Amino acid sequence: MNVMEKTSMALVGCLFLAACNQGAQTSPTPPSTPSAPDLSADVRKLQMDLLKLQFRVDALESGDASVSAEEQGYGVAKTSFGAFTISTRSVTPYLDGFKIKLRIGNLTTANFNGAKLTVTWGPPYDEKNPSECCR
Repeated sequence: MNVMEKTSMALVGCLFLAACNQGAQTSPTPPSTPSAPDLSADVRKLQMDLLKLQFRVDALESGDASVSAEEQGYGVAKTSFGAFTISTRSVTPYLDGFKIKLRIGNLTTANFNGAKLTVTWGPPYDEKNPSECCR
């Protein structure tokens, strides 16, 4: 056998061995799992994010609007059905109190039948002392 035949036989043998090894199974390495303290920190962060989002949604859909009986202006009540403007149309004395007519503006194209409105009367809301508010 000459050198060329020996080299070609060695090459065929290597290819044969490589082909035989293709079906061999290699055990996969398991994914690394974070430790328990890492997971609890992630859970706390997600809970805080959820609370922040809930606060923002509640602020967007508060449903409260403040209007003054003494001066012109309007308030916007943001609800899950959309925004509604509320303004004071007139204030007149009535018995031992006042009669107030409100104008409610519907900024949507929907009709609302049987809607309910809750009105409270009190001093203006003071942002500096919110605990003194009489809602």
